[in-house]
Amino acid sequence: MIRCRLLFVVALVCALSACQSFDPPAKLERTELYFGLSRPDGRTVTAEQWQIFVNDVITPRFPAGLSVIDAAGQWRSADGSIAHEPSKLLLLIHPADTASETAIEAIRTRYRERFQQASVLKVTVSARAEF
Repeated sequence: MIRCRLLFVVALVCALSACQSFDPPAKLERTELYFGLSRPDGRTVTAEQWQIFVNDVITPRFPAGLSVIDAAGQWRSADGSIAHEPSKLLLLIHPADTASETAIEAIRTRYRERFQQASVLKVTVSARAEF
C-alpha cells in the first residue's frame, strides 16, 4: 500500500513538473485605431492614399497581419453640433510589449502629419487569440 502511494506521489510530481516546463501563453493586446478621412482643407483621404499609407507605414510595422474596416465616424464638435466623416478602423492583435506600442505610436504620428489630422483614436485592451 505504501508503495502504491509512493508511486502515486512520484507520478503526480512528475506530471506537475512537466506542466511547469511549458511556456505560459504570450500576453496579447487588441488595439483599435480610428482614422478620420476628412481633411481640414475639405478634401478626403482617397482610397489610393489610404492604401499607400497601409503599404508604406502600417504593414512594415505589423507584417504578421491586420484588419481594416470601413467605418462611419461621428462625434460632437466644440460648438455642440454632431459631425460625421468617413473613417477607417484598423484592428491589430499584437504582443503586449514596448516594440508594439512604439510601432502603434509611429503609425498614429505619421497619419496625423501626412493627412493634417488632429488625432487618431486608440483603444487597447487585453486579448486572448488563437489561430
